[in-house]
Amino acid sequence: MGRRYELTKVIGLLQAFDAVTISAADRQQWRGLDVNQDAEVQQAVQALILPQFLAIPEVSRIGILGTLSSCLIDSREDFAVVFEQVTLVFDSELRDRRAFMLALYRALQKALREAPGGDR
Repeated sequence: MGRRYELTKVIGLLQAFDAVTISAADRQQWRGLDVNQDAEVQQAVQALILPQFLAIPEVSRIGILGTLSSCLIDSREDFAVVFEQVTLVFDSELRDRRAFMLALYRALQKALREAPGGDR
């Protein structure tokens, strides 16, 4: 139950990629993205998630990164609970949830480091 609770904030961030919640314009723009390519995932993260991520309090950003990090360290974590809640807008089928989440983690971590005062 603890892990599910921790991942709710990650699910909240991924709502920016959810086919049900994003605007028609965003849906059209991002449909063709290859969700299995790190560079393309990072591009989408920068456009759709970073504004939301950078707007939340620093302690929450650090908490989200900590949750992602601990989940990625645990090789048993398959992020099923996350992808049960989010229907990705992208046309390509996600082949590796962990790789996707690692790309998300790296993009968020990079953004946090590059944010004003962010030398973490």
